[in-house]
Amino acid sequence: MNIIKIHYHDNDEYIPLASCNLHPEIVAVMEELGLIETRGDLISADYAWRINKLLRLRNALGVNLNAAAIIAELLDRIEELENEVRALRKMR
Repeated sequence: MNIIKIHYHDNDEYIPLASCNLHPEIVAVMEELGLIETRGDLISADYAWRINKLLRLRNALGVNLNAAAIIAELLDRIEELENEVRALRKMR
């Protein structure tokens, strides 16, 4: 398993794909599936975090990239809903 260390200040910042230590085939598959978008040899820092999350899910659970993407989306949605519930509770 590759550990990706990413430091950035702005989600609009682009970093070199090479810094993610990913095989080009994995990047190509993720692009074909619509999981990430690249700009030549660059990727947005936001997508780099997404790649890290997808690969952790894939390695930890032994699922394919499609399943990892679905799990990641559901986890993100749960987090959004939990934040919304917290905000609503504060309004009471």
